[in-house]
Amino acid sequence: MFCIFFIIHRTVFFLFFPPSIFYGKHNQKYEINSENKNYKVVIYKYIPVSLLSIYKVFDEMGCFFVVYDKCGREIYKTPLSYGVSANLLYDEMGFSTLNERELFFPTNEGIDSIMLPVVSSSCAA
Repeated sequence: MFCIFFIIHRTVFFLFFPPSIFYGKHNQKYEINSENKNYKVVIYKYIPVSLLSIYKVFDEMGCFFVVYDKCGREIYKTPLSYGVSANLLYDEMGFSTLNERELFFPTNEGIDSIMLPVVSSSCAA
């Protein structure tokens, strides 16, 4: 009974494990800073730990991004279904020239944007 549960658990894990859970310096591609350095976008490459991530890597959709504030706190992370080419992210991603809180980024359907929260003046926890 335990063996069947173990096999089913591992199969589900391998099929559906979210590929964007593990990220850090080891899979960082590059970063983009806002003009006054209040925000930093870091682009990461998916690590092939599941079928979904293997598919994204081989289909050239193997990157996602995380937005940090000036204190290094994570303020936005792309959904688990997000995946796009590193070249497309580099070419098409950017902060609005009128409002640095607005971030434009590419999707498979075109360009999307999000409004980032206001960054506090101090980094106290």
